[in-house]
Amino acid sequence: MSRDVLAKVIGVKESILRRIEDGQLIPDIELARKLEKALGISLLRESEDVGTETQRPVSKSLTLGDVVTLREKSKGK
Repeated sequence: MSRDVLAKVIGVKESILRRIEDGQLIPDIELARKLEKALGISLLRESEDVGTETQRPVSKSLTLGDVVTLREKSKGK
């Protein structure tokens, strides 16, 4: 199936499909499902809930909360 025909079938612009093919765009779930149905392929899979703990992102700069905590500690001394 050509790109222009596929674009018409799933209701998107051909440029969107070109960007997906070139790796410049990752389709959202809705578009991925349309592509799956039109092409008879699997693009999506169920995520596994592995129970990982979320951690605070590592930041090298101080946040307002860090400053407040530092001042509270210095006042207590």
